[in-house]
Amino acid sequence: MAWLALISVIWLLGSASSAYAAPNTGGEWAGGKAKVTSWYPVPDGGGWTNSLNALPQPDRVFRYEIACMDDGRNNIDVACLARLPQCDEAENGRVVVWESASTEIQPLQWRRLDGYSCLYTEKPVDVMDLIARDIHAAFADLPIHVGGISGQPAPHTLRGAETNFYADAGEQSADFELHGQEIHLEARPVQYEWDYGDGARGGPFLFPGGPLQEGEWGTKTATSHIFEETGDFAVGLTVTYRATYTVNGGVVIDVPGDAEFSAEPVTISVWRSVVNNFADNCLENPNGAGC
Repeated sequence: MAWLALISVIWLLGSASSAYAAPNTGGEWAGGKAKVTSWYPVPDGGGWTNSLNALPQPDRVFRYEIACMDDGRNNIDVACLARLPQCDEAENGRVVVWESASTEIQPLQWRRLDGYSCLYTEKPVDVMDLIARDIHAAFADLPIHVGGISGQPAPHTLRGAETNFYADAGEQSADFELHGQEIHLEARPVQYEWDYGDGARGGPFLFPGGPLQEGEWGTKTATSHIFEETGDFAVGLTVTYRATYTVNGGVVIDVPGDAEFSAEPVTISVWRSVVNNFADNCLENPNGAGC
């Protein structure tokens, strides 16, 4: 009686006579997780599927069968059930297999497709919508390593002189789980803003600056700064990153919104220069003042 009840539930979900555009069955499973998409209604009240290919196609029709049914379609292969993925995004989820036929050939000649898809009587929670809602917060909370700050000259520079600053921020990637799905995120720096520690700021710039040859130190650059006072100053940098992400190895999606991350500040000691005139000839008197 239990098997009869199970078969009745299965056939309420679908049979070989339910023909419509089929879900994408190619590569639907990666790392044990479904490649998540939005949910779409199957025509004629056939349930909900997460495939774009459930939308009508002009020259092909599709129909689904409950996975692991035997050839007579009146019993279930229990050993086959153990190999199926889980359809647990909503209640009454069933794993289905698909058959395809060209509408240009009559009578229709059905051919079974490889792969599995999930089918539900009620629309599951749209995981992609949940991820899209929360992905920016997850991005902003990542431990993005902005890179180091370099100064020329450093760690000591002179009051009134140009001190060149530049950064080595680079692209970052991260893998994490969000709403039960595997997220791969790629982030790249797009904007740089300097805090020179003396109340002055530089930027925002679209570039991180760059090093000068030692003989060019003191040359003005877009990211250089002149300190007007002596002392120790903590020079900081805020880098704005922009990112894309994939869900379970699916298509690349833009993260809605940028995120800011800070570099570890670098302390610069600003000294003053002193010029004195001395009467001694250091060649004649190496121990003279100023020698």
